[in-house]
Amino acid sequence: MYDTIVIGGGPAGLQAALTLGRMHRAVLLIDSGDYRNGTVAHAQNLITHDGRSPGDLRALARADLAAYDTVQIREAAVRTVAQTADGFTVDGEGEILHAITLVLATGLRDELPAIPGLADAWGREGAHCP
Repeated sequence: MYDTIVIGGGPAGLQAALTLGRMHRAVLLIDSGDYRNGTVAHAQNLITHDGRSPGDLRALARADLAAYDTVQIREAAVRTVAQTADGFTVDGEGEILHAITLVLATGLRDELPAIPGLADAWGREGAHCP
């Protein structure tokens, strides 16, 4: 049983796993590999990393996580989550995993308006502006 299962391998999930790992908690990060910024070549407006690719940012974060032997990473999509008397069960593509606590760091999904060509341009010529 893990102290925490983190679902989502983007910035929020990676940060949660790092924080918990630094606290010597047994953590499993489950990453489906499906990212909101999957179409972009460069992350912008991120201090010390402006213009770096999202893949590079994830690789750097995973290298940070590797320093903590209490943190594990699995490449899987979560099918179901259920609360139990002892915490939670997570179905990670057929493997049932158990944790006391759960962090859902699944991020957002953009719902694009029905504008011809926007979906193909999204993340390159078309983007949201916070």
